Amino acid sequence: MGTNRLEAFSDGVIAIIITIMVLLSHSSHVHIWTSEKRSKK
Repeated sequence: MGTNRLEAFSDGVIAIIITIMVLLSHSSHVHIWTSEKRSKK
């Protein structure tokens, strides 16, 4: 595998990992916010 292909592959893997981390972080904040909102009722 060429160096350019290896760099593109590693960039893609890092981008996917960061995207998953952001989505998981966002969903946990939404879950906390909705559970706090429900408990105030």
